Amino acid sequence: MGTEPRTFSAAEADILKGFAGIIVTQLELSLAVRRDSLTGCFSRSAFEGFLRDAADAKRAHGRPATLALFDVDHFKSINDRFGHPVGDVVLKALAEVTQSILRRSDQFGRLGGEEFGILMNNANLGAASLIAERARETIEKLNLPQLGGPAVTVSFGLAELGPQHTKIADWINSADAALYHAKRGGRNCVKHAA
Repeated sequence: MGTEPRTFSAAEADILKGFAGIIVTQLELSLAVRRDSLTGCFSRSAFEGFLRDAADAKRAHGRPATLALFDVDHFKSINDRFGHPVGDVVLKALAEVTQSILRRSDQFGRLGGEEFGILMNNANLGAASLIAERARETIEKLNLPQLGGPAVTVSFGLAELGPQHTKIADWINSADAALYHAKRGGRNCVKHAA
């Protein structure tokens, strides 16, 4: 180790090339773990890391953050009627249009199946509601010829990070309860945690 220039023998250069290959492979593996392979969104574990960062920023600096959970309404019927490859097309298209309307400071992850999360940093519940509603409307306008016309709709549940959320799981559970309320309330809507 050092900052002074030096030359390498052919054998040393080969060793360094081998190390470089190992490092590139490790970086690719790390990226693969952080990204969902189907949609390109952050993976659940990476997304939960962003939630922890937001909670730390709230404690340290009082920065607001709101979590939105959403999933595709009647996704099972899409898979049953059109097949899983079409279901994958729906998820990819949904992820693409959602990412296109989010702010740079927002984080977007696939939490599993047809469930996604958006972390809206520096956004209180009011601001986050506007972003979620815009995402819901944009998704509803998706035109996917593979579906033969039926619209794709999603339901949203939102929870602003508050003192009652002593653990990340509490925050997720609040947003999940709001999502469940949206599902029971007719779907294709945005609901807030109580």
